[in-house]
Amino acid sequence: MRWPLVSRARYDALRARADQLCEERDEALADLGTTGRAFDCIAVELDQAKDVIAHHIVATGDTALRDQLAAAGVDMRLHLADAEKKGARP
Repeated sequence: MRWPLVSRARYDALRARADQLCEERDEALADLGTTGRAFDCIAVELDQAKDVIAHHIVATGDTALRDQLAAAGVDMRLHLADAEKKGARP
């Protein structure tokens, strides 16, 4: 029979710490999934908002808003092209 390299109390403490770390990892993975789903919802809402803004720009011919968005770094080209293709009306 081999002698243990650590005492039984030390082994139990290490095992408890390992179990605790596994639980924390599982909780973090669950939180990561929740956060990912939230980001997906935000991306969809942002896309819908861009569609509404593009519809407004095309319907009203508001070039000032188009220029302000471009200056702010908001890329609206795809949304504007879709709105123009659909023939947005006020």
